[in-house]
Amino acid sequence: MVGPDGKYLGTFGVAEAEAADNGAPAGMVAINQAAVSPETLVEAPIGHTARIDAVVPIVDEENRTRENETMQRTLTGLVAFLMLIVGCGVVVAQTSETIRLTNGEWQPYLSKDTPHYGFASHIVTEAFELVGVEVEYGFFPWKRSYKIAKEGTWDGTVVWVDSDERREHFLYSDAVVPQTNRFFHLKSFDFDWNSYEDLTDVKIGATLEYAYSKEFDAAEAAGIIKTRRVPSDETNLKMLLKGRIDVFPGETMVTYAQIRDTFSQEDAGLFTHHPKVINENPMYLLLSKQVEGNEAMLDLFNEGLKRLKESGLYDQIIADALAGKYAKPK
Repeated sequence: MVGPDGKYLGTFGVAEAEAADNGAPAGMVAINQAAVSPETLVEAPIGHTARIDAVVPIVDEENRTRENETMQRTLTGLVAFLMLIVGCGVVVAQTSETIRLTNGEWQPYLSKDTPHYGFASHIVTEAFELVGVEVEYGFFPWKRSYKIAKEGTWDGTVVWVDSDERREHFLYSDAVVPQTNRFFHLKSFDFDWNSYEDLTDVKIGATLEYAYSKEFDAAEAAGIIKTRRVPSDETNLKMLLKGRIDVFPGETMVTYAQIRDTFSQEDAGLFTHHPKVINENPMYLLLSKQVEGNEAMLDLFNEGLKRLKESGLYDQIIADALAGKYAKPK
């Protein structure tokens, strides 16, 4: 993935202009994939408490109460933050504070059709809950999800990689989840690597128009590695199962979700990944600079995220995601 600042941001990337146009997060701006994120969904705002709104555009009536809501959020957020810094311990949800965050489809990180709306959404929800804030999610196509959060119609958006353009409009949380890219292969294939020179005789599959990392692309351009590019990740995984390629680079969580969705349980058990990371990028909660009180809200979230990690629940959520517990029900 390539961000608006021209940096390589991960496995599921496209050219800088496409990523900027779509405003995709970790950027599954890809071709012929069920899991692609930008501009592929019918708008369906959904609240954390399973409230399902009508499928209609956001109207002016929604904005009429924003000024009062902003004042309340600013006061309650500041009070809660002051409670934290004076060391009074746990902040409880006596104010019924709610934050509204836009979301999208990128399984298993984010999805309106998976448990807890995906494991990244689950982490954000739990972190806010620890500091007395309830989360309401609205699911939109990625371009609109980004736009209405940037404008302050919604308070913020989850979860995105870093870019200079985004920092102009948003406040960044501490890193919520990592996005890691690794080589996948069959368990029956004895595979190890330390540098791209180790891969000269390895048959590598890749997906058309994806940028995997600067090092990967440079090795490919120099002929150090030889890749066979096809239109979709699913095609690569099928080729891998049939032995037509030896390895395939993929985002760890997303590729396992694709394997579970594409193959039988028996065949899915034949796949594994090499532990060496090709590329890693942290992903963040972004809160709009247009919404008053978001600075205090961000401090609350970071405190909640810290507590979540200290409790052990954060690591458990990550482990559950790898085990497929945030998969879309079949």
